Amino acid sequence: MKKNLFFLSLLVLVGMNIHAQGYLDSNGVPKPRNSYINDFTGKTLSVGEVQTLNHTLAQYEDSTSTQIVVIILSELPKMENGETWVLADLANETARQWGIGQKDKNNGVLMFFSMKEHKVRIQVGYGLEGAIPDVTAKRIIDETIVPAFKENNYFKGISEGIIQLQRVAAGEFKSEPEEKNSSKKEFITFLLTFFGLFVVVIAFMLFNIENDNKRHEKASSHSDENDSDIIPLVAGVAAGSTLSSEDNSGKESNDNDDENDEHALNTSPDDSNPNSTFGDFYSGGGGGFGGAGAEGSW
Repeated sequence: MKKNLFFLSLLVLVGMNIHAQGYLDSNGVPKPRNSYINDFTGKTLSVGEVQTLNHTLAQYEDSTSTQIVVIILSELPKMENGETWVLADLANETARQWGIGQKDKNNGVLMFFSMKEHKVRIQVGYGLEGAIPDVTAKRIIDETIVPAFKENNYFKGISEGIIQLQRVAAGEFKSEPEEKNSSKKEFITFLLTFFGLFVVVIAFMLFNIENDNKRHEKASSHSDENDSDIIPLVAGVAAGSTLSSEDNSGKESNDNDDENDEHALNTSPDDSNPNSTFGDFYSGGGGGFGGAGAEGSW
């Protein structure tokens, strides 16, 4: 009986080792996969939940170019030297090896969970450090992810954490059409500003000419009063042009903010495209991570 238990335990250990070798490299780093959602525990999320989140993140990358990847491990693995990985170091190394984010933007984010240790880490790429500073990543963890995980509602914690990341990252990187529209609006603003300055210059020149004429002519006091009205009239035109430019720019900026907020909340699958059900992840060639991010526990 004892011999049978010994062999059974040995088989279990061997099976666990084979499983670990299946998704970890020789140094304990998860091997890259073509999926935004990577539940290596096989039980934290259901198949349907993985499918929904994958589709959402695929749509998000298509419209913004930003890549958000989620990795869930049963426990922190060991390195080749036998030491257990520190979560921050493992998340940073994994993000670099997977090449998360676009090569020219490094706009990638990795959400890394270790279930046994009850720890979560949000790792932020170089290109998004301005939009998602450490304090913001920490707030998302503490106020959104951790409360849900304490209730064992893992899907809620991950999905709402993703929505929060999308919201704070909005505006940092936009799709190519938005970038072109933004350039066009900036050009129009420049032209309006230039026109306003041109009017001011013309007004200044007219003022100087008028002063020269007054030196050689004997004008009445009534004529002098009429001449002095030139400056405010022309300057008013210039000021009106500049204010119009600023109003248009402010309106366009507010419109863009509203569009970004609406996109961040749009996470529903597109049933009209059956081929995009799962949404495969492919490295954008980025992987520029320098340790920025935050972590917490539940």
